[in-house]
Amino acid sequence: QTERGDPVINYNLHHITILLLASILSACAVNQVPPDFTPESDDKNGVVVFSVSHDLEGGARNNAIIYLNTNSFGTSEGIFESSADEFLRPRKESDYVDVYGHLYAILLPAGDYAFTSWQIFNGAGLRILAGKGTQPQPFHVDAGQVKYLGNLHGNLRRGKNFLGMTITGGGVISVNNMQERDIKLLITRYPQYQNIVKIDTLRLGPWIGSENTKMISEIPFQLPVPK
Repeated sequence: QTERGDPVINYNLHHITILLLASILSACAVNQVPPDFTPESDDKNGVVVFSVSHDLEGGARNNAIIYLNTNSFGTSEGIFESSADEFLRPRKESDYVDVYGHLYAILLPAGDYAFTSWQIFNGAGLRILAGKGTQPQPFHVDAGQVKYLGNLHGNLRRGKNFLGMTITGGGVISVNNMQERDIKLLITRYPQYQNIVKIDTLRLGPWIGSENTKMISEIPFQLPVPK
């Protein structure tokens, strides 16, 4: 049972509300890099490259969601997703064949940023939220540079619910260095970035502090996967 005054739960509820509103309009509130952008000529902005994905077994309806620079009111500067196959949203095909996911190349003013939280949506009304103690994933944007931050991947816990249906009933986000795969795809979209991408990954491994996840069901009869 959720405690009424729990700031972490309230914080994540803000996330869900914002996501549902933002999803109708866009999966990302920051600027994708224009195809002809040349970073060396810009003395105010830089490019960061990363991918967001989840296990193939989850299908297109599952969704790993990453938040950029969330403030104390629960609003985020950016929302990045592994899938977008949801109600009122056009489906976007995966960028990869071995996982569901997308590559992002975004333009940001030089400065300090952080991916601050995450959630996993199971496509059937259950949202798995980052737990209390989740630590931000900080990074720095340098003007005129292109940096690769890594791959944020949703590791799904799958099993049968009490109806015998296989669903996602849990999961966590990990950070992986998938530079060979991701930069190869990046160069097909931005050939001008050949040989100029700097590797500066986030903390690799399981996202620190996210082990004690929270569950919020959007429907009263959600049947979770038994542990």
